Amino acid sequence: MLIVIIGPDGCGKTTIADGLCEILSKRNISTHHLAMNFEILPKLRDIVNPFIKNKIVDTHIEGELNVGMKDKPNSQMKGVVLATWYAMDYFLGRFKLYSWNRNNDAVIFARFFYDYYFQRGHINTPHWYLDILQVLVPKPDFIFTITRDAQSIFDLKPELSVTEIQRQQYEIGKLLKSKKYAYTIDGKMGVDDTMQKIIKILDNK
Repeated sequence: MLIVIIGPDGCGKTTIADGLCEILSKRNISTHHLAMNFEILPKLRDIVNPFIKNKIVDTHIEGELNVGMKDKPNSQMKGVVLATWYAMDYFLGRFKLYSWNRNNDAVIFARFFYDYYFQRGHINTPHWYLDILQVLVPKPDFIFTITRDAQSIFDLKPELSVTEIQRQQYEIGKLLKSKKYAYTIDGKMGVDDTMQKIIKILDNK
């Protein structure tokens, strides 16, 4: 079972994924919580850094005001290269997924390939190209997007501007319209309530 949780930074994806793992583990279901991809291929910056003078470093400080707004979005070329590289990682991850599925394990992503469609850093990456790459990416059994008021997300984790959070929410809504296995979960009542809503959907399928 492949479960994907997507949404803007601060909507509670990681906390909810951790909670789902705990609930499912208590039901004797083995779980695998992954952050963005299968991490079979190395990070591109780890390959590039030995050959360049200005090293690529992650200066992201979680929770810092507007930290997600400081860097310019990737160029179209860089976005295409990144998306292609990690699409190959998802493709190779199918072999891991096959093994886990044979054991009826639950695999939970707190981000996924779909992030390339709405994250600020990738707004220059052509969606038609991402659509092609999706052929390589395993199809989730469930996609959950957590919706909350943009201002409340900002108040909790002010990494993105309210306007940027709203933009991402809009793009996610467009992306998931055509996906029958996608569910929008109202997260305004908190993490525990959100997890129970997700568990109810999983139990009814």
